[in-house]
Amino acid sequence: MSDEDQTNGSPFGKFSMHESQQPNKTSQSDATKFTKLLLGSYSRVEADDPEVFASAVVRLFCYYPVDVVTRVCDPVFGLATKLKWFPTLAEIKSECTAVSAEFAHRERRKNLGRSIPPPVDRQGRPTMEELKAKYGPNWGIAQEEKSSGGPMNKPDCKSMTNEQLAKHYKKYGLGGLIKKSQE
Repeated sequence: MSDEDQTNGSPFGKFSMHESQQPNKTSQSDATKFTKLLLGSYSRVEADDPEVFASAVVRLFCYYPVDVVTRVCDPVFGLATKLKWFPTLAEIKSECTAVSAEFAHRERRKNLGRSIPPPVDRQGRPTMEELKAKYGPNWGIAQEEKSSGGPMNKPDCKSMTNEQLAKHYKKYGLGGLIKKSQE
């Protein structure tokens, strides 16, 4: 069996795509039709080996969605109306990438406002007066009152004296941590 039999005549060998690997990409049969349309739009094919060039264009088209390839090969808006001379593979790929980016931009613009959730219905929410009546002026947070009658803002915290600290350490078995002051 020759190499050509194994690759179905494709110059790209085992890398040839018989059908598109991803569902949104152009199939090889569609890519072949679009290649004939694009290359037939020029009066003269200026490739050294037209078969190899056509195979390369088919392979390139297989990596893009059908909509992109359709736009690139369109005789009214496509590549044939933008270039006077026969395009190179790089120019074809550049046009496919540009059209693909244009389609992606349109899709993003179309979906721009769809991710924002609808406004919350505020009809069933209680008013400020109802909340104060239900929870009180402190919103239900209980505060202890001092003997003076006013709300307690800060707890009474005082530092321990050295003697109180030493007694506390001895009580809990930490007496060895106290340093004796030198006299």
